[in-house]
Amino acid sequence: MWYALAEEIYYASSSDGLNWTHEPLPVLSTGVSGSFDSNTFDGLDVVRESSSLLRMYYVGNSSAIGQATSVP
Repeated sequence: MWYALAEEIYYASSSDGLNWTHEPLPVLSTGVSGSFDSNTFDGLDVVRESSSLLRMYYVGNSSAIGQATSVP
């Protein structure tokens, strides 16, 4: 599960939906001053495009859609 907390996006995992392990470091932080995502995140979705590529879509403070990629 990916979730936004303050100005960062974090990841947590669970095998049973009750007990969660939270990663201590954010996977994504807000952008630099003046960028479309400099203040906030919203509408977070993650898509696994292949076994080696995750693509995250999110909305920044200017309602523009951002994209971030990562290996799982």
